[in-house]
Amino acid sequence: MTSFFIYVIILEIIFILWTVKKKFFYPWTQELSEESLLAFYDNPNNFTLKDPRKKNISDPFPENTFVLLTHGSFAINGDIRNNILFHKQELGSTLGGEVHKSKKAINYHLLRVLKNFSDFWTSVMVKHSWIPKGHIIKHTGSRFIWDPNRDINADDFIRKTDFYGNIILENPERYRPEWETEHKKYHDKITEKLSWVEKEEWGVIAFDIHDTWVREMSYNTEDDRFKKEAFPLMTLGTRDGLACNPEILEYFSERIEHYLWIKPLLNDPYKWGYVTQRHGEKYRKDLEQKWENPWKRNMIQVEIWKFLYMQESTQKVDKDRMSLIWIWIHKAIADTWKKFDKEYFASL
Repeated sequence: MTSFFIYVIILEIIFILWTVKKKFFYPWTQELSEESLLAFYDNPNNFTLKDPRKKNISDPFPENTFVLLTHGSFAINGDIRNNILFHKQELGSTLGGEVHKSKKAINYHLLRVLKNFSDFWTSVMVKHSWIPKGHIIKHTGSRFIWDPNRDINADDFIRKTDFYGNIILENPERYRPEWETEHKKYHDKITEKLSWVEKEEWGVIAFDIHDTWVREMSYNTEDDRFKKEAFPLMTLGTRDGLACNPEILEYFSERIEHYLWIKPLLNDPYKWGYVTQRHGEKYRKDLEQKWENPWKRNMIQVEIWKFLYMQESTQKVDKDRMSLIWIWIHKAIADTWKKFDKEYFASL
């Protein structure tokens, strides 16, 4: 009998340790050296994921829900690519025989910088799931040159330098009319689609999906460094509640934690982007001024940290892990829809 009780106690200790490991083991890395941290976050398998494919998950995608892909591409116009200053300078010296690097190697380094400004793989993860086409609003431009998640009057709407201060283009302002036109088209599309759903479903929940690097990647691999922000596994931002009903954010966060074993940080370190502000907070204020119910519009910015599915040093993507993450996010979205359905919005 004594042996049995000892056995039970040992099992309970193992269970407690495993529970702690699932949810909280990553903060222990604060005690590691920078070199060890880079190695730790460079291995996606350090973060445990359940496999949903062993379960029967067949929830339809919510009718009142949209997914926004604002930074979805690292492709840029060929003319602009050939005029990127630091790329053009090195390529020119290479062709002159002064630098022993192949054109292919230089293009690879440039691509690393472009990827640092994009959410390309997260967009792939979303688009290849089973979301109906009409429920995805994506932007195909490159944030490396201009940012659809900024106001056109913001200092960083047009990207003058990369993250390391290298000047990108000579006189980028000459492209402004074209980029402002594209900016307007994208945001008009968001307004049109979300407003239509609000009328049909009496409310809408939109998820602006982004991703974030731990590494701040430079043109030269040896200069890579950590970003200044903390390293949470996921962040949900609503401008401190101004862009989304608190109960919707809290429930979605709880569902993420339940399925992914990740407890998202709320409004930290990212509270919002221009999309969340314009189509969430500002739209709600406009409704309020018209004596309409502002709580029918809800916008959540989701930041997924790339180290969950990517080895950042090589940029090698684990597509299997990527698929698992999105299946569970889809499930969390579907649960949120069931909880905050047409009846919920009708009662506001």
